[in-house]
Order: sequence, then structure tokens, then C-alpha cells
Amino acid sequence: MTTDAMTRARQPYRPPPMAGFTKPKDMASAERMRALRAYMGYDEAKKFAKFLGVSEGSYNHVENGKPISKAIAFRIAYKIPGMSTDWVFFGKNDKLPHDIAIELEKIMARAKR
Repeated sequence: MTTDAMTRARQPYRPPPMAGFTKPKDMASAERMRALRAYMGYDEAKKFAKFLGVSEGSYNHVENGKPISKAIAFRIAYKIPGMSTDWVFFGKNDKLPHDIAIELEKIMARAKR
């Protein structure tokens, strides 16, 4: 056995990537995050990410439809009084204070027009 063959034999098997497969984007959570940013008065994602204490890149991924990480969701719940992770992850507003829920719904309705 040659040296190259021995090296390949020791490496774990990695299946080939699935051609053309991409994870679906979560645009509902992206819309919620943009509405939340507007509700908090931030016009730029960069400034909102800084407020949350997360990297600009990881927050931008969320606004572009990537799944929300637990770290970002918990930072949002920690930094914004009354915010719930149920709303961040699933859009359930039953645990939000009434005034916040109403305002977020208005912002999201305006964005859909």
C-alpha cells in the first residue's frame, strides 16, 4: 500500500455533498427580526447587532433568512424587556406585553405592503 492510500484509509468516511441542496430560508423569522429592529429604533442591522452584543455577520445572517441561533435569541430576550424567546423563534406573541405585541404587528403589517 502506498503512503497516499494509507493516509486515505485512516481518514473517516465523508459522504459527498448533496448536489443542489440548500437549507430553506426562514423568512418569517427574518421579518420578525427586522420588525423588532425597527421597533427598537435601529435603522441599521449593524447598530442593532452592536446593541445586542452579537457579531454583525451573525445577526445579518438572521435578517437574511438563516435560522436564529439560541445565543442570539437569548441575547434578544435578555436585552429587550418583555421579549420572549417564543416570539423570537416561533412568532407567538401571547407572552409579550400587549403594547409590544400590538406595535410589532403594526410594523410587520406595514412591511408587507
